[in-house]
Amino acid sequence: LFQTTGRATGLFANVDKTIRTGFESSIRGQRENLNWMLSYSNIRATFEDDFSALSPNHDFADEEGEISVRKGDHIPGIPQHQFKLVTNYQLNDNLNIGLDVLRNSSRFLRGDESNQLEEVDDYTVVNFRTRYQINDKFEVYAIIQNLFDKEFETFGLLGEEPNEIAVPVIQEFEVPVFLGPAPPRAAYIGLRYSF
Repeated sequence: LFQTTGRATGLFANVDKTIRTGFESSIRGQRENLNWMLSYSNIRATFEDDFSALSPNHDFADEEGEISVRKGDHIPGIPQHQFKLVTNYQLNDNLNIGLDVLRNSSRFLRGDESNQLEEVDDYTVVNFRTRYQINDKFEVYAIIQNLFDKEFETFGLLGEEPNEIAVPVIQEFEVPVFLGPAPPRAAYIGLRYSF
């Protein structure tokens, strides 16, 4: 477990007991020109021991900069629920289109091993695919990732105390939360050659 000790410094400490329980499931099907796959994962990743962790910028840290982690607190960064739907539809002998839907539930920030702060929001993203088979060897494909240009975060980390550096612009800031933004809508076109 990485524990911060100040601006851009920290250490790794072992946690005696953790556990990851849950299940993964998937089902596939086909109906005429449509094939699909639906999967769901439930992962409960928890600390299985009481301990103190360094997190000096945590709202509930004590005077030594430590937070109390209790048995059963969730390990940050791991969504408990993950859902995925993949579909492909064969429009004709040469043209195929597909849609992927991915959903992840909320997860705790790194640095909030005690699970006391607001979580990183859940999100759903949709991707679109199509391919056209020109002949036995050539295929043209197109992909649109994040089809609806949804804004969401894939990762969260409790930040550093901004007042450690004397910069007038940030004097009024509270302890920041660093979020990893998802990429915006992106489109790709390519040519695939098989030999």
